[in-house]
Amino acid sequence: MKKHFKNSQKGISIYLTIVITATILSIVIGISLILTSEIKIAREIGNSVVSIYAADSGIENALYIDRKSIPMEGTRGFCMLCHYPSVCPNCQGIQCAELVEGGCDLVSCIDCDISFYSIFGDKRYDVNASIKTTVQGAPGNISATVIKSFGNYTKTASSFSRAIEVSFGKEWIPPSEGPSIYNTSAVPRSTPLGVEITILADISDADGVDPASVIAEIQNPDENTIDNIPMVLYSGNEFQGTYIGIWTGPEGVYYADITACDTLANCTERENV
Repeated sequence: MKKHFKNSQKGISIYLTIVITATILSIVIGISLILTSEIKIAREIGNSVVSIYAADSGIENALYIDRKSIPMEGTRGFCMLCHYPSVCPNCQGIQCAELVEGGCDLVSCIDCDISFYSIFGDKRYDVNASIKTTVQGAPGNISATVIKSFGNYTKTASSFSRAIEVSFGKEWIPPSEGPSIYNTSAVPRSTPLGVEITILADISDADGVDPASVIAEIQNPDENTIDNIPMVLYSGNEFQGTYIGIWTGPEGVYYADITACDTLANCTERENV
């Protein structure tokens, strides 16, 4: 008598097909997700590079101003932004903060924080420049400059930011020369008896001007001193200010020599103002 056994392998091929199909589909979906993520990362890397270049542009602009906008008798150009913003037509929102009195002086520029920003298209950089001198007036000081630039690139609804910082220092030695005397005038140069002569001069010095030292020598003729008059601070401060002196004398034509000394006893004379 023959016995018939039921086939237990019935439907196994369908099961294997489903398993294999699901496995392949899972792999494909996984690879797609990975590729999508990598493409997004690659795109963001490109946008981040644009942000880095924007930040680098801010650094380059700051260094350019410092090196190419140096005022007469000055040593650096950073503080020109505080007094003459036109040296940087694309700089916006310029702000200056003195760390000590006179720290943002146009000529000395030794203790000053300066910030500005610039926008070009969908890119922007914000620059903060800090110049610090640890102790003023001591030979061998180290003047430290730190420039931070933050680049920003806006693409559709996303914003990408990167930052660059540079710092450098140099030995700062107090100047051995006396104050700078400029924009001088004496009005009128000739006068009848009883008419006042007004003498004006702009005087600046990184170490500060000694107010008691500012003297106008009245001469008639030239190099023949007939009177000395003190000039007083009319506007500004001891680091940079306008001084005025008034003298009345007999009728004649007069010359005036102006002398000024700084707080380190370095003196300067400006002849025939």
